[in-house]
Amino acid sequence: MSTAVHRRFHAVRRLTNLVFYVPGYVGGTLSTRSCAGLHTDTGTRVGLTAPLNGLLTATEGKTFVLPLTTAYQAAAGNHWVALLVSGPTTKQNGPAVMVGSAKGEAPGSSARMPGAFIRHGRLSATGQTSLPTSFPVSSVSSVVADSNAIWAAVS
Repeated sequence: MSTAVHRRFHAVRRLTNLVFYVPGYVGGTLSTRSCAGLHTDTGTRVGLTAPLNGLLTATEGKTFVLPLTTAYQAAAGNHWVALLVSGPTTKQNGPAVMVGSAKGEAPGSSARMPGAFIRHGRLSATGQTSLPTSFPVSSVSSVVADSNAIWAAVS
C-alpha cells in the first residue's frame, strides 16, 4: 500500500523527521521495502526514511518520529508525506495508522477541487517495492481518492 497526504509550509523549513501516530501494531511483520518519504508538490521525492521494519515496533498506541536519512530544506508551498507498507501477510498484522476522513470512494473531506492541489490519496500503481522518485500529481488517474487520509506531521 502506498499512500500520501500533503502538508503546506508558509516559510522555508529544515525538515529532519516524518511523524505518524500508530494506534496498534503486532510488530515484526514489515519487509525492508516499507518506508516513508517526502515529495514536493510536483511529485519529486526529496526525503526518505530508513526501512520501517527497523523503526516501527509493537505497540498499542504510540507516536513514531521517523528520521529522514538526509535533512531537507523545504521551500514554502505544498509537500506530500508518503507511506509504503509492505510485508504483512494479513491486513490485521500490519501497523494501523491514524486516519481522519469519511468513508467512500471520494469522501467529502478529500478537498478534491478541480485544478487544485490534491490533499490526500493513494498512487494508482500496485505492487510497489519502493517509493517512486517522482509521480505525476497533476493527473487524477495517478493520485486516486482514498478514504484513508493518514494523519502525518513533519519536524
